[in-house]
Amino acid sequence: MSTSSARNPLIALRRRGAAGGVILPHRSIWSLNLPGRRLAIGLALTLLFTLLLSLAKPWISLFWVEQMREWMQALGLAQQIGVDDAVPSSQGQYLLSLPVPMVHLQMPAPVRPLLMIHGGVAVLAWLAVGFLPDAGRPATYLVRFAAMIHLCAVVFFAFWAPVFPHDETGHIAWGLHRNWLFMLLTPWLHLFTYYMFPFPWWQRIALTGLTVGWLALLGPLQFALHAQALAVFGIVVMPLLETLAGVMLPILGMVALFGWAMSWNDPEDLQG
Repeated sequence: MSTSSARNPLIALRRRGAAGGVILPHRSIWSLNLPGRRLAIGLALTLLFTLLLSLAKPWISLFWVEQMREWMQALGLAQQIGVDDAVPSSQGQYLLSLPVPMVHLQMPAPVRPLLMIHGGVAVLAWLAVGFLPDAGRPATYLVRFAAMIHLCAVVFFAFWAPVFPHDETGHIAWGLHRNWLFMLLTPWLHLFTYYMFPFPWWQRIALTGLTVGWLALLGPLQFALHAQALAVFGIVVMPLLETLAGVMLPILGMVALFGWAMSWNDPEDLQG
C-alpha cells in the first residue's frame, strides 16, 4: 500500500469493489494512446469545418428558403413564406444565428369534434397493435408510445388550448435553427469521438462532411413534412411531430453515420 493510501484509508477503499477486490483500470485505458499529431490534426479539422460553416451561412440560409418554398408549392399549401433575418449584435451569437424560413399555415382549429376524432384514432391504434404477433412487439411499443403522446395532446387542447405557447411558424423556424446548431456541433462532437481513433485524416473529413451534408438536406425536407401534417391535422399533432419526428431524426442520422464510419478501415494508413 502506498504512503498516501496508508495515510488516508478512503483512497484505498474507493479502489475496491463490493466483494473487497481491487478494481483495476479497464484494458482500454491501459492501451489508450493519443498521439499529439492526431490530436493536432483533429483540432485543425474541427476549426476548419467551423470556419467553413460560418462562411457558408448565407448559402445555407438561401438553400433552405428556396427548398421550403418549393416544397410548399409542391404540397399545395396556402401559405406565405419569408425569412427571419434578425441578427444579434453580439459577434459570439452571430455564429449561432441563421436566417431561416418563416412559414405561415392555415390549420384546422382544435375544436371538440376534431379532438374527439384524434382521440378515437389514438385509442384504436393502441388497441389494434395488441393483435400483432410477437415478432411485431417493437412496433407495438412504438405505436402505443405515440398514441399516449397524442392522447395527452388531445386532452390538453380540449381544456387548455388558449395557453399553448407555440405556433407553426415558431415550431418550423426553431426546428431549422436547431439543425443549424447540430451542424455547428458536429465537428466538435467528432473531435472528441471519431477523431480520437487512428483513422486517416481523409476519413475524418468524409464523416464530418457527410454528417453536415445530411443535416443540411434533412432540414427543409423534415419541416416540409411537419408543415404538411400541421396543415392537414392541425396544431394538435405538433407534440407528436416534435417527439417522434423532431430532434430525434437528426440525432439518429448522426449516430447512424458515425456507426458506419467506425467500420471504415485503411490498413495502409491506419495511423494517420
